[in-house]
Amino acid sequence: MKYFFLIFITISLNCFSQNLQKLDENNGFRDIKLGSEINKYQDEIEATVSNHLVYVNNNPYSISYGYDYAIKRPNNKYERIGEAKILGIFLSVYKGKIREIRVVTEFRAETYELMKLAYGNSWLGESSITANWFTKKIFCSLNATPPKPDITIITYTDRYIDDQFDLENRIKEKDELKLKQSKAISEF
Repeated sequence: MKYFFLIFITISLNCFSQNLQKLDENNGFRDIKLGSEINKYQDEIEATVSNHLVYVNNNPYSISYGYDYAIKRPNNKYERIGEAKILGIFLSVYKGKIREIRVVTEFRAETYELMKLAYGNSWLGESSITANWFTKKIFCSLNATPPKPDITIITYTDRYIDDQFDLENRIKEKDELKLKQSKAISEF
């Protein structure tokens, strides 16, 4: 019985890791690849502004904050995930390379099921609204917000580029704090 249990666990873990290998192989969403040069997509993208809107049931939502580019709409390559209509695709770029891809769809329960089939069960936060998958290279999350505004947000993040981005921001914040402290000290 012990051996059967050990074999079962080994097979289960192997199947799970094979699904996560697919996440690494895909390296992003469809033909938009994490870590690739943004210039590669120049014919398909437009610069975003903080109020770039996505419409859900005719209601506008600004969900592109922190993203540099959006895939131009309409775009036949990015119309649906299963039955869920894609409402917007946003790209965050660091030093000319795609750091993060955000795919916003209308809410459909099937989207999560499709992701589980593609990448396996999620590691953290699996609930009715959040699921996460991660490898050494990529972090992927799904956040659904039923019943309002009825959207699903899928985010793919290049962990290496994101770490560089975070480090640079922490250094910048520390330098800004030192400057503010220096100015404050000079007041006394």
